[in-house]
Amino acid sequence: MMNEWLKTGFLIGLGAASAGKEKVEKILSDLSNNGSAAADETKALLKTLGDKGKKSTDNLNQQLHQGISDSLHELGFATHEELAQLQHQIAALESEFKQLKAVVSQKENEEK
Repeated sequence: MMNEWLKTGFLIGLGAASAGKEKVEKILSDLSNNGSAAADETKALLKTLGDKGKKSTDNLNQQLHQGISDSLHELGFATHEELAQLQHQIAALESEFKQLKAVVSQKENEEK
């Protein structure tokens, strides 16, 4: 359910961005063809708009990533760091258990 909602939101955003870009390119093309703006000015404006679009997309991606991370955390999913810490603790406990088992085994042999 949430996955579909995120997918739909993402597709709507892409569609709006694509439509906006096409509209801007058409306006700039018309201006350039009509002599209302120099070709260099048109290219510079298009580059500026492209840069702003990339920045907006990067910002959206970052917010989306953070939102997904927050949602997974709220649902109780562990992070890679938390899993690595647990694996380290398990390895330490296994080592300690083997040492204690060896001591107990040695004491049992001595008592026989």
